[in-house]
Amino acid sequence: MRRFPLFLLALAVLWTGAWFYLTGVLRDRFEASLANVRALGWVITAGTPSRAGFPLEVAIAVPDVTASGGTALPVGVSLHARRVIVAVAVAHPETLAIDLPVGLDVRPAHGVPIAVRATKLVGSAPLTGPHGIEFDATGLTVAQAGSAGASAARARLRLEPRGPDLGFGLDARDVRLPPGSWALGARIASLAAAGLAGGALALPPANGVRGTAGWLQDWHDHGGKLTVERLALEWGPLAVAGSGTAALDAALQPDGEAKVIVEGYNEAIAAMAKSGIIAPEPALAGEFALGLLAKPGKDGAPPSIDVTASLHDGRLSVGGVELGRVPKLSWPGTP
Repeated sequence: MRRFPLFLLALAVLWTGAWFYLTGVLRDRFEASLANVRALGWVITAGTPSRAGFPLEVAIAVPDVTASGGTALPVGVSLHARRVIVAVAVAHPETLAIDLPVGLDVRPAHGVPIAVRATKLVGSAPLTGPHGIEFDATGLTVAQAGSAGASAARARLRLEPRGPDLGFGLDARDVRLPPGSWALGARIASLAAAGLAGGALALPPANGVRGTAGWLQDWHDHGGKLTVERLALEWGPLAVAGSGTAALDAALQPDGEAKVIVEGYNEAIAAMAKSGIIAPEPALAGEFALGLLAKPGKDGAPPSIDVTASLHDGRLSVGGVELGRVPKLSWPGTP
């Protein structure tokens, strides 16, 4: 009987030694990864890592991590996390977890920082197989100091490098938009999208401060294109499902087309006309024309339309019917 406690004691001693060794290896791998990322043009600073997670995780806690530069962020924008925990759980040794317990701050070169906070904000990356990372957040809020900002009950973001392109997947639920005049309401019930940001990882390292507008100009000049393979949106009376492509024109304004199935189009057009986004005459014409294309719903479902929607030169058209012009976007850093 005495052998069993001694066995447990020996096992605990062995695991403690192994844990110290493995956290040291993880710390060395983390430092090597930072060096590799810096070689790609990123400027990254971090405090001294400390061991964490005993006994169920092999983990390190890294204070004051700041990242800027590279090709994925406009120059002048930096990301800062007061604490990052990098861990491999004993129960899931095939996955690297990246926990941001205090959230993340997005700091532009000029202007007010944006605070990203969540009840839980954790990234995970496979240690074997395809490269990529997925962030999972609950109780997410995104806001500038002194503002109400936006929030989401649950949000998932997946990023996967594919050569010069960046694959992405987004799934957000119960999104609350900042206070404002939202024609379709301030709540988006659900938003899901998956696709590819072409050329997003092929941009040359920046020389000098170019800002968001400069970063977008580089992306445009390198043939940047957003391909949405799957889109699903429920916003107020509107429900949209489909796929499409989008890019920026020479003036850095959105330009694209999508094949979509739309429900609640009459209510959405009426709401946009009431808010002034669409003039009354085009709204009436749009409701009539789209009504001719509608298919009756099954089992009491509302009618739907299966059409091509396009945005060119600021003009929004659905099913070949021009509904009006969208406001011109002004990007930070535009001359």
